[in-house]
Amino acid sequence: MKMSAIHYADLKARIRPLISDIRVHRTALEAQHRNPSPLLPKVKDPERRLRWDAFHASRIQSAYGYQTFDYTDEHIDTALRSIFKELGI
Repeated sequence: MKMSAIHYADLKARIRPLISDIRVHRTALEAQHRNPSPLLPKVKDPERRLRWDAFHASRIQSAYGYQTFDYTDEHIDTALRSIFKELGI
């Protein structure tokens, strides 16, 4: 994983309080995936969308500038997968 240990720990700490909200959001995304509507189109990959919604909800980029928290989408997604697994989300 390319993310530094400090950034990883901070991201994990910011996601931990969101666990119950993430679980509720997962249920909503799965329902949207099964039954899309014109107002709520089908989500291509609900799990990936869930991880990225959690990332944005964590507001980690408000603590770091873009130069400091400079990772590719794949680096961030790998860290998010690991965090979700560790937290049992």
